[in-house]
Amino acid sequence: MLKKFWKRFKDYFSYLMTVDFKELFINLVILVCIILLSSFVFVPIGLVESLIRDFIFLFMSLDSFVLELYNWVFDLIATLGSVYAFIVLFNKRFEDMEAFKKQIKGKPQETKVQEETKKDDELELPKTKEKEKAKIKMN
Repeated sequence: MLKKFWKRFKDYFSYLMTVDFKELFINLVILVCIILLSSFVFVPIGLVESLIRDFIFLFMSLDSFVLELYNWVFDLIATLGSVYAFIVLFNKRFEDMEAFKKQIKGKPQETKVQEETKKDDELELPKTKEKEKAKIKMN
């Protein structure tokens, strides 16, 4: 996974050096969103940390050094989890750089499912000439 990440990161960085400011801004927003999503890993790890700390305090008291070490370990776990989530999300988002470039340029790509639903959504309406001919035949 790390080899893929470094390769994709290098390709993405090379791509960023060739875009104009509008596309650069869009890419910056995408990266900020990925970082925000990956930082949500801190929430569940923080909840587990506080539950364990409260459970420990229920039965014994700890000195400040042990508490600092305890907090440091959970912060390290949360940071590593966040970095791992960023790598996974980055690899997922920039898996196909050519499709990504087309998407940024504004050329929508239709998948097979979208094409099938598009065909299903098209209605065949009767032509007005046929309606007029039917009225004339009735008269």
